[in-house]
This record gives sequence, structure tokens and C-alpha cells, in this order.
Amino acid sequence: MKVKAAQTFEGPEDLPDVRLSSFDISSNDSVLCAGTEAKKEDTYLLFWDVRKTDILGCYSESHRDDITQVKFHPTNPDTLATGSTDGLVCTFDLSETSEEDALQCTFNSESSVHWIGWCGEGRHNVYCLTHVETLHVWDTLESENLVAVTDVRDTLKGNRKVDYLVDCFETSDDNQLYLLAGDHSGNLHLFTVGTSSISPVGSLQQGHTATVRCMTWDLQANSLVTGGEDAMLCLWSPDQPGQRRSKSRKESAKIRARLKPSAAPSSQPY
Repeated sequence: MKVKAAQTFEGPEDLPDVRLSSFDISSNDSVLCAGTEAKKEDTYLLFWDVRKTDILGCYSESHRDDITQVKFHPTNPDTLATGSTDGLVCTFDLSETSEEDALQCTFNSESSVHWIGWCGEGRHNVYCLTHVETLHVWDTLESENLVAVTDVRDTLKGNRKVDYLVDCFETSDDNQLYLLAGDHSGNLHLFTVGTSSISPVGSLQQGHTATVRCMTWDLQANSLVTGGEDAMLCLWSPDQPGQRRSKSRKESAKIRARLKPSAAPSSQPY
């Protein structure tokens, strides 16, 4: 059965062959932004009005290679962060009338950008994971480098061996950033992120059997969802999800070794 698209967003007529590589929707669901692959030396950020699917405009001066990440601020619809294989992470104020004025910060990760997100108090910081498994956190208000962890695979061996970084997340309003990393056998490890190093919190095992590619933290359910190359989605939840925890306990203690695979049955999708 042929399914008709509810909405279709098309690029400008003067960019007929442009290929999209990433996208996101603003927190008020009014603007769609997509990053493109590089075409010769040109790379674009395209903007559409979600209500009318009309193209609003584009930026073309801030990146010089494939745009791998587009992330709107979780509460401010005019604030946008982007990452690219050119190594740059940029932040924009979309209320400005030109790209030059909209560009607020440019940070250099010194590697191809794999993943970015907002974090910290007021979500004013941006974290970045690169394709060479390094982690950076920058303060977008002061344009300062807060965290640089560049030796994860070299320093973590044995039972906490790490082959790759999955993503970062925060569990509550205490602004503690957590890093999820793993090995190619499907074992996952949780770390708290410090200024120049990471500290182990716990391990998540017996869920995946291959590389884990994505995750999301469900704040309301206090649970972690991961997806891997083994075609499995795993839900990791506390031993006693209904038990109220003392607010005086540190967030790292809340999830230290308490996460385990969900008891719900799972099966291969084929």
C-alpha cells in the first residue's frame, strides 16, 4: 500500500541536487532545519516553515564539509547548534537577520564531528563527540572550553575497555553529564564527565551483542534506551523503578550498578 506523505519539504530551486545529511525541529515546532552534504566546496543549512513547508532561507558560510549534526536548543527555538566533518561546531541566534550576525560561536573539535547536544545549567553548554572518540564540552555564553577528553580508548582497558563513544545525557537538574561508551561485543559502560577525565559509574551488560549506535534517556521513566547493530532495542531500568529515592543522594549513586536489562521479553525482528 502506497503511503502519502503528510508534509514534503523541498530545497530551493537553485539547489536541485543537494543531499540532506541531518535535521532537527525547533522546540516550538515552527522551524525545520536541515544540514547538507558538501557539494564541491559548498555546504548549506536550510530552513523551512513547518506550518506551510515554505523554504525560509539558508546559511552557506559557516561550514565547509558535510553537516553531520543539527540540534536546536531544547527550550529556545531561536538557538541552534551544528556540527560538521570539517571539525567545527557552530551556534546561531536565528532571530538575527543575516548569517554573519546569527553566528555566535565557532568551536574546533580538531576532528570530524559525530554527535552534539545541549547540556549544563540552562542548557547553555554544548557537548561534542567526534569520529575519533574524543569528547568536548564548551560554554556557549563565554565561548570557553570546559571539557576535553581525548584519550578514552588509550586509558580504559580490561573490564572497562572502550572501542567507541555512544552519546551523553543528563539524568536530572543537577547538571551532571554522563557519557555512555561501549565495545564491539555490546558491553556498555557509564561514566561521569569531569573537566579533563571521566569516572566510571557502572556497566550495562547482557543486553547487546554488537556495537551500540544510539541511545536516549527517558527522564520521566528514569530509564535508558539503547539501539545496536544487533537489530535490538534495549530498555535499561532501575531494580525498583517505583521506589522514591532520597534527594540527598548524588545522581551517580542513583544509577550506580542499578541499571539492568528490562525484564520484558525480546526477540529478533526476523
